[in-house]
Amino acid sequence: MVVWNNGTFQEEAGKIDSLNFSLHYANPVVWEGIRSYLQEDGTTKIWKLKEHIERLFDSAKIIGVEIPHVISDVISACEQVVEKNGGGDLYLRPVVYSKNDAESVMPQPTNIALDIYCFPIPQLHKTKEIKMGISNITRGYPQFQMQAKTAANYSVIQLAKSQMEIMKVDDMFFTDNQGYIVEATVANFFVIKGNVVMTPPNRGSILPGITRRTIAELLMNSALMFVKHKKAPLVIEKDITKADLYTADCVILCGTYAEVVNVLEIDGRKIGSPETHEYFHLIRDEYQKLVRGKG
Repeated sequence: MVVWNNGTFQEEAGKIDSLNFSLHYANPVVWEGIRSYLQEDGTTKIWKLKEHIERLFDSAKIIGVEIPHVISDVISACEQVVEKNGGGDLYLRPVVYSKNDAESVMPQPTNIALDIYCFPIPQLHKTKEIKMGISNITRGYPQFQMQAKTAANYSVIQLAKSQMEIMKVDDMFFTDNQGYIVEATVANFFVIKGNVVMTPPNRGSILPGITRRTIAELLMNSALMFVKHKKAPLVIEKDITKADLYTADCVILCGTYAEVVNVLEIDGRKIGSPETHEYFHLIRDEYQKLVRGKG
């Protein structure tokens, strides 16, 4: 694996020891997960690379860190890392972290590193169909700066994993401080009922997902007709309740890593029917055409 380590290419990722500041305090750490895809013509395309790197810099700014590189150089470095690792279907991760140790409880923003590495992506959720529960753990703004993709926001996922094991589910939904459903552990989501497609509003309690935006644009700008109602969907932002989830025709998760995933069951309640789950198949297939350069 060829890695871009703070400006140079190396054969392995940068090493940190157990006294590293970021390891102790999950700060300052911001990162992105990006996918490259083998295209129909045999070339490799990094999906939404510019948007991901811009969000990386936004995340750093939110938590008060200055990345010691410019956006264009990081984009170029990502392209070179993918090329040097053979291209094709890869998962690319740029990560910003502190090189200081934890002897001081105060971060040192002048000693910041950026590593970029990639590896073949495993087949997460091969069937793309899962069971979910709703966590009793809240993950809302302002105690979580969800507008930033930072390690500190992801620590609560570890608490939810024990609930997943008890409930025997594959993933969990989180609520905000008002009790509305805002995100899965590492994914945004859409709720489909009739020809209306709902997704939580971006008020600070969700990560502004790039795949979320792509799917919303796909639904609004295409001639995609929903199976049951034979008309184009209406895409809206709405505060999502448990009842919205339980009575949905279809619920899908979306994210760069997971792509598009169908939710079959939530809190033991079956979601929709085989007919309405065709919505998932339509959206998944259209998304694959986009990322693979088909049609």
